[in-house]
Amino acid sequence: MPMEVHTQPTQTNTPTTGNIPSYEILWNKAISSSKPNLADLINFDWTQSEQTVNNFVDFLINLVTFKSTFAFECFSLLISAFEPYKIAIKNQSKVSYEKWELISMKVHFSFNKILSVIPLSSSILAKLIVNKFPHKSHPADVQHFYLKNALYVTRYCSSITQTIVSAAVSSMIQIDVSISLDEMPDDEDLQFDIEGNASTNTAEEQEGKINAQKLDILMNLMLDYFDVRFGLAKKDSGNIFYFDGCELQDKSTQDDLFANLVKIFDQTILPTYKSKYTQYLLFYICRIQHLQSHFPPLNTNQSLLQQFPSISANNNNGSSSSNNNGGGGGPTMMSTSPVFLTPSFNKLAQQHSPNFRKSPNSFGNSSGFNNYSTTNSGSPKKSFKNFLHIEPVQFSGTNHRILYAESFIRYLFGKLCNETIHSMHRHACAAYIGGFISRASFLPSHITKLVFKDLLGFAMAYVERVDVKSNPNIYPDPHNHSLFYSVCQSIYYIFCFRNSVILDFTDFKNDKKDEKQREFWQDLHAAFRKISMSRLNPFKVCLKSVVRQFCCVCLRVGIFTKCTGILKTNKNVLLSKSTITGSSAAPTVSNNQFDSFFPFDPYLLFHSSKFFANSYIHWKDIRKDGDEENLEDLSDQETDDEDDLLDKLSSESDDSEFSDFDGSDSDSDSDKDCEDSDSEVEQLATSLQNFTPELYDLHYHFKHRN
Repeated sequence: MPMEVHTQPTQTNTPTTGNIPSYEILWNKAISSSKPNLADLINFDWTQSEQTVNNFVDFLINLVTFKSTFAFECFSLLISAFEPYKIAIKNQSKVSYEKWELISMKVHFSFNKILSVIPLSSSILAKLIVNKFPHKSHPADVQHFYLKNALYVTRYCSSITQTIVSAAVSSMIQIDVSISLDEMPDDEDLQFDIEGNASTNTAEEQEGKINAQKLDILMNLMLDYFDVRFGLAKKDSGNIFYFDGCELQDKSTQDDLFANLVKIFDQTILPTYKSKYTQYLLFYICRIQHLQSHFPPLNTNQSLLQQFPSISANNNNGSSSSNNNGGGGGPTMMSTSPVFLTPSFNKLAQQHSPNFRKSPNSFGNSSGFNNYSTTNSGSPKKSFKNFLHIEPVQFSGTNHRILYAESFIRYLFGKLCNETIHSMHRHACAAYIGGFISRASFLPSHITKLVFKDLLGFAMAYVERVDVKSNPNIYPDPHNHSLFYSVCQSIYYIFCFRNSVILDFTDFKNDKKDEKQREFWQDLHAAFRKISMSRLNPFKVCLKSVVRQFCCVCLRVGIFTKCTGILKTNKNVLLSKSTITGSSAAPTVSNNQFDSFFPFDPYLLFHSSKFFANSYIHWKDIRKDGDEENLEDLSDQETDDEDDLLDKLSSESDDSEFSDFDGSDSDSDSDKDCEDSDSEVEQLATSLQNFTPELYDLHYHFKHRN
């Protein structure tokens, strides 16, 4: 039977004998055994007096200092103090967290002491902390207490930061995916209709609300932690991780933490399509600006698809050209971090799919995106610099501030163009690009324009390669061209939210005759026309609410007004069963024609939402008289034949992998929704008043587009 330790120490903290089993007896038993197991020898009760707890902690420190092989056993005994709920269950009592806060501080002192004596034992401690993370079903107070202490360890043991943060994110993801959007209050005036409308029973709804509250608490804790690590925390802010001098932390350490966060995102969050809130951890960090960051700024004169080494399975040189607009420059984080170095990046990508099979979405080397065609077939192509002109950004040496968002965007584009990874991850990257650019208010205008420009170039290059006259078998095909539709949907989504930025020409220099503006307008019109009027027909496949809203914006600003003609024509376009389902037995979709994912939809967790109050763009519904009359032709009611087909497919198959986002925007809506499609589109259109550019004549450029 394990020995109960209740003895009092001497002044020298040396174990002594007494009327009850002493530390000396325990010490002798431990050091005399070839393979001692302290858990079998000790059954310590952390609820005893403070002096007894101090004695026990001192004993463990002495023991592991005497013999390093005791590190694992000592860490195991000490870390049990982070799990007070187990003792409370055993004693059938409530947890007094005020008392356990004091105990945990002694445990941290012990960890720090042991690590100072045996630095290599940090890996043992990290493994134990990860293995003991509470299950997602545990109450919020249990989750909070453990995560807080796990993160606190990284303050004095920075070498295990990535391991601990990764475990924390993985734990939060498990809670995140169990939350249904239907269970969250919706306080946004107008959103794109992407949430599922399946009913849930009372027990499931209650569980979802509990999980939402639980995740809210954990997100609040993680964001407090990042505030301290990135020097944003204030002394009187109530941040439990705050310490004097945290504002002056080493910038290179912060860059390393960001690089680790991108790795964690790549390994944990990106593959999780049902994640709703955990990705906001990286969203929050991306807004941080740094002087003299190790990460290079984005080059507005060069395509994002070219701002990293060519991503190829056979490319292992890892070379990287300078990314500064002015050229030159020394080594950057890009050449040292595995996240941004091509060979290591490919290894990282291949971890998702060991048995890689090239997806049907692959269509050649990314270098093909360097030239964008903005004219009819046979006309000369425009260079990147001349297509959708962006004024060069002048970097003022060491005074230029670099956003972490720039490196995150570069990473996403690298994954988007990497043909060696699973197509589903590439689709997710397209969705993350669209959501991030649409929702992040802290992005400079030149970055928004650059990303939008590159997505258009990606889609146009795809159309040029696939939609050729020599191939008569080109039609809307969500299975074989799903990556193309993902990119198109992001293009439409971004234009709905950021058209005022994209069409803002106030930064154009030396443009007295508005030649740059007119050419930009022509390029954009030609790009929309080329993509949307191709035989791939993205209007038919992408989410209807996004397509409708995109058309409303186009009509409002006076560009690509032929979009209404496509909507009318699509009434008579029928997606065949083989087109929708592809070659697999189960359909690629359930109710929608296309699986849609919007990773940065409104953040509805109450307490932690304060962190995004000034960095998130909400959809605004501002109505204007007369819009209903101007948009009468935007009805996109589908034919009864297609409704019957999709209903049949839905009944014959299981839900799609993205079933959370299927439902209310589908072709199998109720009869009432179908009848109201005209009024629904008109309602959507009235929200665009605030996006209308006011700095130039809306129709001037459109009249001169030819």
